[in-house]
Amino acid sequence: MKNTKEKISKPIGAEKVLSFKNKLGYGLGDFANVMSFGMTTSFLMTYYTDAIGISGSIIAVMFLVARFWDAITDVLMGVIIDKSFAKRMEKYKDSEEKIDKFKPYFKWGAWIVSGTAIMMFLMPQSWNMGAKIGFMYVTYILWGMAYTFVNIPYGSIASVMTMNTEERAELSVARGLGSSVGQQVPKLFVPFVLGMFGVNLAGGYLTAMIILSIVALASYYLCYFFVEENIQTPTEKKQEKTSFTEYIRVILKNRLLIGVALGSVAILAGLLTNGQMMVYYFQSIVGNLQAMGLITSITIIPTFVLAPILPKLVERFSNKKVITTATLLATGVFIIFQLIPFNIVSYIILYVLGVALLNIPMTLVWGMVSDCIDYNQFLTGNRQEGVIYGSYSFVRKIGQALSGFIAGMGISAIGYIKPIDGVHQVQSAETLAGIKFLHIGFTAICSFIAFLAFQYIWNLTEEKRDLMVKAISEGKTIDDVDSI
Repeated sequence: MKNTKEKISKPIGAEKVLSFKNKLGYGLGDFANVMSFGMTTSFLMTYYTDAIGISGSIIAVMFLVARFWDAITDVLMGVIIDKSFAKRMEKYKDSEEKIDKFKPYFKWGAWIVSGTAIMMFLMPQSWNMGAKIGFMYVTYILWGMAYTFVNIPYGSIASVMTMNTEERAELSVARGLGSSVGQQVPKLFVPFVLGMFGVNLAGGYLTAMIILSIVALASYYLCYFFVEENIQTPTEKKQEKTSFTEYIRVILKNRLLIGVALGSVAILAGLLTNGQMMVYYFQSIVGNLQAMGLITSITIIPTFVLAPILPKLVERFSNKKVITTATLLATGVFIIFQLIPFNIVSYIILYVLGVALLNIPMTLVWGMVSDCIDYNQFLTGNRQEGVIYGSYSFVRKIGQALSGFIAGMGISAIGYIKPIDGVHQVQSAETLAGIKFLHIGFTAICSFIAFLAFQYIWNLTEEKRDLMVKAISEGKTIDDVDSI
């Protein structure tokens, strides 16, 4: 086949084996991320409705607007990372010193994320409703931009830590462990703090966020010191002349990215809506918010059980087979969950099983994103990690926007009655049924959509992947091979 594209250089450091410290550091990065992310997805809406008194429909619109703005900034951040690295490489081309592409963002982003997270819970109680809504918009959008500043480079760095399939699966597991454990911290800690503060809900939320932000800050810095960028593609110094429209063209050409993006949007929309409605479910149906933290903490158990098994399952069956099996089984679990009446034993079993199954694709998907980056290098001769991961994060933000919009609009549509002076009110039967569907039934629908995306759009077989990786290691692009 005629070669029409510039050949790429062989990746430097692709053969390096990751240490335990590298994997631990990578996991701590997402542990830090979910200190504020978990707080916003699980408790921010209840803070706005119950502590501040803002309508759910107003919050829903804000979530939608902010998330779509975040989605745009994710792509822009990816472009900024790639272009600024190209400029730094050019500036220090004669230097012997190693130039890191992603790590510098962790050091400074840690402070910005932690500070803006606290700002969201500093809402002045004496302000009128218009001022409160304005404050809500400004602080939430600022936090979203700060989160983008650190999360895009964090997500991208995995692709330059290793090119080995099993090691990428191990990094995905490390990230999944960090995320899963981290998500439980707010769910366990916040109800305990709220109980201490009684009817002073605003004070409880603020105190919890300050403490969680300190934990996040320390974890970000451990991530910064522990991870290493082992792979560098020298030809990326030429990327600074690439136009934004060219980036969009490359993204749309990457079928793997489209498949993993759609599947992730569906799972995120389901899990995040499930998490947001869980607080309402335990307040109104179970009648014990503290029990929520204890039950969700049990989900850590299957996470640790699966951690050493998942890389071996991926090696034996492939990412795609493991993920499609998990999403299909999760669909069945949540359908059963929706149809049966509440019972604490069945709730624990089905909730833990369903979430554990959906955590499998949420864990392994990061390795698939690295495959998308490899595929982009195979197609174009450039890795463009920042742009690919930024684009993936763009569609993840769409999933987050949908979950926030659906939860906010849903809680208003079903007639939820807000607390009066910090005291929770009795809800109608229709409202309770609506809370249950938003918490459980909607997750089943999203899980099945994810199954369809991973099953029918993602088309990278293990044989094709081996051929692609071999071509990249030999400095070739798709034009240099006969078929794939």
